Amino acid sequence: MDTTWRLASRDSNTDFKEAIPEFYYLPEFLQNLHHLDLGVRQNGQRVDDVVLPPWSKENARLFILIQRQVLSIN
Repeated sequence: MDTTWRLASRDSNTDFKEAIPEFYYLPEFLQNLHHLDLGVRQNGQRVDDVVLPPWSKENARLFILIQRQVLSIN
């Protein structure tokens, strides 16, 4: 998520992503609450919770709250 956010928001002006509704109301979808074995990345790192952008302070609820606030600005 962190890399996707960075690319879509500042590092690439050609990268476009559309967020599904869960990005605005369901912080649990960003967390591996049931500790499922989601595998291992090519670099050996285990796949677990979604890695959030730094501004969310690794807090899924804060991430969702800020996402909702951004929607209300426009």
